[in-house]
Amino acid sequence: MLNCYRFIPGQQTRISHDVQSVREGLADGSLYWVDLEDPTESEEEILWEIFDFHPLAIEDCIQEHQYPKVDDYGKYLFITIHGVDYSKSNGNFETTELDIFLAEKYIVTYHSRPLQSVTQMQVRMREGAMLSDASPAFLTYQILDALAKNYLPAIQDFEKRLNRIEEQIIKEPGHSIIDTIFDLKHELMNLKRIIGPQRDVLNRLSRAEFKLVGSAVSLYFRDVYDQISRFADLAESYRDVILLALDAYMSATSNRLNEIMRTLTLISTIFLPLTFITGLFGMNFDVIPFSEHSFGFYGTVLLTVVAGVAMYLYFKFKKWV
Repeated sequence: MLNCYRFIPGQQTRISHDVQSVREGLADGSLYWVDLEDPTESEEEILWEIFDFHPLAIEDCIQEHQYPKVDDYGKYLFITIHGVDYSKSNGNFETTELDIFLAEKYIVTYHSRPLQSVTQMQVRMREGAMLSDASPAFLTYQILDALAKNYLPAIQDFEKRLNRIEEQIIKEPGHSIIDTIFDLKHELMNLKRIIGPQRDVLNRLSRAEFKLVGSAVSLYFRDVYDQISRFADLAESYRDVILLALDAYMSATSNRLNEIMRTLTLISTIFLPLTFITGLFGMNFDVIPFSEHSFGFYGTVLLTVVAGVAMYLYFKFKKWV
């Protein structure tokens, strides 16, 4: 899908969906934004036929799973960034790659799946909230700012899941908790793997390192950098929480196992003299004390009961049980 937004001073933003409008915008030098969402082959051709982007940049754009980065090609910047798509149903951090070509008069965005930040900006375009004199660099900032803000709900939900895990470890440390802990650890590693390089990209954009991003706009990028840095710090703190939760689970499991082993040991110790008594009076000899007595059997049973109760009371007195 191709969406073209042209900003003409004194007029409303023109929205079109054909390649011809892209050519017209490039010809008259107007400021515009071209968004390619899961484009067709004919729509992808504008990358090299109309804009004449570098083949390496186009290759990185079309091929997914690129790390966040920013490359300076002189007339334009090629930026790779990732938006988060957090599913509460399965609790997985999934990311969608967003590639941006930033030039003096235009911005081209490319993504294979819908992105919430891009959709939010398109809604603002249709509502006429965008200024006609806004620069492509400022528009890029607004997209990245919306992208960074969309991380917050996902991180907040992740924090709630961590808190629930801590409560479960204290109340009932079942076997399913360890699987959940390792799932959270895996998700956190994915989050850190994405946020870390993005922080470096935004840091470069916030230092006015590139001519296409002036010092005035770089201040706005610094605000996005601060947001991503805060999320990176939170992700690092969550790593410590997960490790502490894992240690707490192992300690709770070990204590539970110790309680079970202590109980079994006490039971075995109590039955040790009972086994001795029954074994002693069950030997195959002709002469056994009390064997001829009418109450010999009942006396033996009473002796075993008294011995068991006596040992239990002794353990109770020693506070071993």
